[in-house]
Order: sequence, then C-alpha cells, then structure tokens
Amino acid sequence: MLVYICVIPAYDARIKIEIREVKSGLRGVRVHMNTPNKAEEIRKILEQEGWDSKPQQVINLLKEKDIEVTPQQVSNQKAKRAKHGDADLRASVLKKVKALAEELGSTDVVRRALDDLDELTKPRKDRSN
Repeated sequence: MLVYICVIPAYDARIKIEIREVKSGLRGVRVHMNTPNKAEEIRKILEQEGWDSKPQQVINLLKEKDIEVTPQQVSNQKAKRAKHGDADLRASVLKKVKALAEELGSTDVVRRALDDLDELTKPRKDRSN
C-alpha cells in the first residue's frame, strides 16, 4: 500500500491518499481529508466560553477558525452534555468521597456526616427535629 500525504494551506487540512495494490494491479484509491472534528471544536469553545453560551456566539467564534457549524450542531452538543453530565467531575468527586470514607473508616460515617451537614444547612423553619 502506498500512502501519500499532502497539506493544503488554504484549508489548513491534511489529505491522506491511500493507494491499495494487489497482485492483479491497482485495487482502489481512498482519499481521507483530516479536517477538524466539528463536535470537538464546539465542545472546546463551550468549555472556554461557558456552556450557557448562545449558539450564535459559538458559531461566530468558530467562523474565525474557518469552521462552519449550524445552530443545531451547537445545541446538540449542549444537550448531550446536559443529558450525560460531566463524567470527569463525577469521577473526581467519587474519588474524593472514597478517600474520605477510607480516612473516616466507613461509608456509614460519611453518610451520617452528610445527614448532619444537610440538617445544619437547612433553613431554620424546615428544621423540625
């Protein structure tokens, strides 16, 4: 298999051309254009600007990078995050809680401490006990 890679500066993209050969001759040609992943770029902008950013704001920032996206694509990324939450945040919180449970001796102690904290942080009128 022969592979040719060329760069097109105007589009800032790499094109990878694969030419497959077999005993009987040329088998096929594939052209891959390594353009930016739009969903990934949208997520990067939303991380920088905040997940409550308007789709048009994200679109304008991506236009500066010569990446064309639609408002629906931006909304889809925001909806996916809302649906799945921030997995990294959940993992880091779980690690901290696990470390605390190990330090205190058991998860029962952590649960009781959280219950006490919850009781202390409730407004006075809600405290019935």
